[in-house]
Amino acid sequence: VNFSRCSKLLLDFGFSKCNISNSIFSSLNLKGMKLVGCKIMDCDFENCDLQQANFEGSDLLNTIFSNTNLGAASFLNAVNYRIDPRQNNLKKAKFSLPDAITLLDCFGVEIV
Repeated sequence: VNFSRCSKLLLDFGFSKCNISNSIFSSLNLKGMKLVGCKIMDCDFENCDLQQANFEGSDLLNTIFSNTNLGAASFLNAVNYRIDPRQNNLKKAKFSLPDAITLLDCFGVEIV
C-alpha cells in the first residue's frame, strides 16, 4: 500500500499486530503513530515525521528510515531495524538490547 498518496488532511491511523509489509509512508507526518507488534518489513519511511511513534515489538526487516524524525520514538523489543543515526533524528528515542547495537553498524564498529 502506498500511504504517501493518501490525502494528508486528517491523516491519522495506527496498527496493532498487523502485517503492513511492502508499504510506503514517504514524506508523511505520522507523529505519534502506533505500530505495535507488527510486521513492518520492506517498508519506506523516508522523509517522515515519526516523533513519539511506537514501534514496540515490531519486526522492521529491510525497512528504510532516511531523513526521518524519530525523536522520542519507541523501538523497545523491536527487531531487525537498521537505522543510521547520522541520517535520522534519534533524540530521546528508546531502544532495547541486543538490537540497539545495530545503531553502530554505520560506523563500522566491531563489537566482540
